[in-house]
Order: sequence, then C-alpha cells, then structure tokens
Amino acid sequence: TFIRIEKYQNILAKMLIGDSAYAPRLSQSINETIQSAKYRLCHQLSWFGLIDMPIASQLLLYESEPFSSLQPNPVVFNLHVLESETQNKTMYSDMFRNNTKESYLDAKQTWRETTELQNLFKSLNQPDYELYDFAVQLFCARVESSGLLSLSKYFDRNPFDKCEQHYLNTENESYSGSQVEELLCSLND
Repeated sequence: TFIRIEKYQNILAKMLIGDSAYAPRLSQSINETIQSAKYRLCHQLSWFGLIDMPIASQLLLYESEPFSSLQPNPVVFNLHVLESETQNKTMYSDMFRNNTKESYLDAKQTWRETTELQNLFKSLNQPDYELYDFAVQLFCARVESSGLLSLSKYFDRNPFDKCEQHYLNTENESYSGSQVEELLCSLND
C-alpha cells in the first residue's frame, strides 16, 4: 500500500523543515526534523491555522499582524458561511479529496475497517503526529493569549471547543496562553 512508501510518510514534517512534501525521505534525523519543525512553527511562522478548526483559524489570522489593524470584513473571511459542523465538514472534505479511483475507494474502505492499518500509519508517521500535537498546543496558546476564547459565547457552535478542552484537560489552565507559548517554544530553541 501507499502508506509503506517512505515518500508518502511524514508530509507535515517535510514541509515544515522546507523539504518537498513528497521528498523520498526526511533530509534530517527524526529528532532533528521534529526540533527544526517546532522551531519554525514558533519563530518563523507568525500564523498558522488548523483545518479542523477553520473558524478559530480565521479569527486568529484576523488577530495577527497586519490583519489586526484592518477593519473587519465578514465577506472576505467568509465567517457567516460556516454555520454548522455538518456543512463545515462537508465543505472541507469535498474541497480536499474527491478521488473516485477504484484503488483509492478500496483503500479508504479498508482504512475505516482496520485499526491495524491505522496503527501502522501512526507508527510510520510518528513525527507528523508529534508535530500536530505540538501545533495544536501552540495554536491554542495563541488563541487564548489573543483573547478569542471569550468570543465562544457568540457562536452557535463553539469554534474554540478543542482549545477549551485542551486548557481544561491539562495543567495549562494555571498559565496564560502567552506563558504556555513561551514555554513550548523555549523548550525547542
């Protein structure tokens, strides 16, 4: 299967260190790759979003420079369109993957049925999983330090659920978002 081919593994890690997404292999050791990617998230990307939190990502972008000095324009940010989780999931899944090849559809069905295959995928892409967990922590710290968590009451569906859960389920709740970000990033300098 495709997941066993090294060039299809650790796409996130490769892109964050500046390699081609489909480079034959990581250009650095796994530990160097993870540290380089975390450093880039902390110090070289002033903003990044999470596809599973599109509204929160858009709002955080708006809070980032130079956008924070612009007047709001809901049409530009399309904030009024993303009204329901169902519509949101449908819109994003259709936008990113509409492969009708029989081999892909068979693999997709097998994937859903096989936890063994999912475990294999996780083991082959461990750096990506570690980087994604780090990115969620950093993203949520930035959301919290921007004050956006207080806006959740204005939405029918809370776009910050994942960040609120993250802060409730960790010892981070005793720290501000900027303190958590500083701590996360200082560990990777």
